Amino acid sequence: MGWYVYRYQEAGYTGWKNDNNHYQYYINGKKTINDWVQYGGVWYHFNGVGDMQTGWYMVGSKWYYSDASGAMQTGWQFIDNYWYHLGEKGDMTEGWILSNKLWYYLDAGTGRMHQGWLSDAGTWYYLAIPDGHMVTGVQIIDGKSYNFDSSGKCLNPYV
Repeated sequence: MGWYVYRYQEAGYTGWKNDNNHYQYYINGKKTINDWVQYGGVWYHFNGVGDMQTGWYMVGSKWYYSDASGAMQTGWQFIDNYWYHLGEKGDMTEGWILSNKLWYYLDAGTGRMHQGWLSDAGTWYYLAIPDGHMVTGVQIIDGKSYNFDSSGKCLNPYV
C-alpha cells in the first residue's frame, strides 16, 4: 500500500486512483478537491476530500446529478421515478422550460417535472399526465371541459 501512496503523490502523476471504492483524480501529483475534471469527454466532480461524486450533489447554489460511473448528466433524466431536466452545464433546471417545442414546468427546490394543475403567479395551467407537457386548446380533465389559450393559461379554471 505504501508504494501506491507514494506513486499517486509523486510529482507529475496524473490519473485515477481507487481508494476503497472512493475514486480520486490526480493532476501533476495533486488530488483534485472541490473541482471538476473532464476526462474522455465526460465531466466529473470531486468533493472536499477529493472523492468523485455520484447521485445528487450541490456545487455552490446549484444541484447536479452524476450516474453511478460519476459521469455528470445533462438533458432529461428519469431518476427515482421522477423526470428532471439538467442543463447543458449539468445544473438542475427549475421553472418553465421549452423542450422539443413543448413547455414543461420543473418544481422549484426539487426540480421534479410537474404534472397536473399548476398555479403560477395566479394563472392556472395544466401539465399533462404522464408526460408533463403544458396543454392548450379544449381539454377534458376529470370529466370537465377546460379552455386553455395558446400560452397555456386556463380561461375557465375550476378552483
